[in-house]
Amino acid sequence: CVDDATAGLICTDTLTVDQCAGVGGEYLGDGTLCENEQCIPSRLRGACCISNTMCYDDYDEASCLSEFGEFLGAGSTCDNEGDACVPGPPGACCYDTQCYQLTFLECEKNGGLWSGGDCWECSCWPCGACCDGSSCQEDVTQDGCNSIGGQWYEGAFCFLEPCPVCPGDINGDWVVDTADFSEFLIQFGQSGANLSADLDGDQDVDVEDFSEFLINFGNTCAG
Repeated sequence: CVDDATAGLICTDTLTVDQCAGVGGEYLGDGTLCENEQCIPSRLRGACCISNTMCYDDYDEASCLSEFGEFLGAGSTCDNEGDACVPGPPGACCYDTQCYQLTFLECEKNGGLWSGGDCWECSCWPCGACCDGSSCQEDVTQDGCNSIGGQWYEGAFCFLEPCPVCPGDINGDWVVDTADFSEFLIQFGQSGANLSADLDGDQDVDVEDFSEFLINFGNTCAG
């Protein structure tokens, strides 16, 4: 195969390997015939990653893809671009509504969307805040929130307080009654975050919270 500047690609099967080299051509091998071979200009050849780990030079794109490889571009070489063949660590790859632990190259080859890290509930599906009454849970999918009868807010976080509030409603049923008092007694004396009976927000359940409960006792909120 000779890449002639005027005539373009020319194939001849009458030259020896030395004669081919003498005219600046590319010898395709002993016994090859032009009718069975395709001349690919050297300028269109490049490096090919096979099995994500091995790099081979002098591939055209079609030949690389036929071996399920990744073509690194015309003119590329393994010396310059070969690092792209290193598979790298596996991470979360979203494909066909499922999450798989794949390398970046494996994920791209399978048409997936690579986000890295470990697969978890929010890797491939949008998550947000779920309000169950006045209580809030983060990193919940819409289906997960619907399963508990909650109201879902995509991309929201609980610190933004997306959930409607019913003052004094400890159990989240939108009514401040004796059921809330029973829950208050269970949590009384506890300290920490996300205590529903911590009505004044100081991360403990004490007499101040009980005073807040008494002020709102009997209220019914719009749920």
